[in-house]
Amino acid sequence: MQSRSCHLLGKLDVEEIQDRTAEEIANTINKAFLEPLEEYRSTSPLTPLPLEDCPEFLEVTEERTYKLLSKLNPAKAAGPDGLPNWLLREFASFVAFPPAVMKVLDSNQYGAVPKSSTTIALLSMIHEWITGTDGNGSTVRTILFYYRKAFDLIDHAILINKLSKLDLPISVVNWIIDFLSNRFQRIKLPEECLSEWTSVPSGVPKGTKSGPWLFVVMINDLVIDGGRVWKYVDNTNASEVVGKGAVSSAQIIADKVVEWSLANSPAQ
Repeated sequence: MQSRSCHLLGKLDVEEIQDRTAEEIANTINKAFLEPLEEYRSTSPLTPLPLEDCPEFLEVTEERTYKLLSKLNPAKAAGPDGLPNWLLREFASFVAFPPAVMKVLDSNQYGAVPKSSTTIALLSMIHEWITGTDGNGSTVRTILFYYRKAFDLIDHAILINKLSKLDLPISVVNWIIDFLSNRFQRIKLPEECLSEWTSVPSGVPKGTKSGPWLFVVMINDLVIDGGRVWKYVDNTNASEVVGKGAVSSAQIIADKVVEWSLANSPAQ
């Protein structure tokens, strides 16, 4: 095996791979990335929804497309298509409509939402807590949840089922099915060393405009009675105001979030 001291491979100090070729190391790394996703692998592919009630042609106007392109951040990396954002933005026009999911979006979702931010989410939390505890001896209990590998561990069948219940054209849902189906990934190491292509059974592609929105749809039905929830994509904060002398229901709130999480993504 040739010397690896001058590039990344030379910095991998793992005993199990010391005697392996660069290609074998790349395949090992790729396999490690995909192992957590294996339980989502289905024996049957996603099936497009029937189009009986849809128009034969789904129109996407130039104006709407132009607005979306004009909002791209030129400083960010290109998506899977490899086209730089500055190029797409340079040739864009401006007229558009908000995403269709905005009509049914949980008002407690602050991530991936136009004109929203972590600052607005924090202000909402602080306002809730100050209002609930002002001069009455109440206390606040807050539970912070973080979904690990949130974009990777999305069950496609569950996601498509949720999308099909929204007021979206079936053609759009079928586009998303096609977007998520038959995806493959591989690992690239220095000197043009590539692992084998391996299928990806779950999740949504990172670096895409639709990725965050698909996760927002996935978590949209997480609602907790008796407590407040603030969502910011893969971060969820649940909170309650406990009156003086009252019994906290924090454990009940936590159990409800865990129950929802297990039903929607067992690996979380």
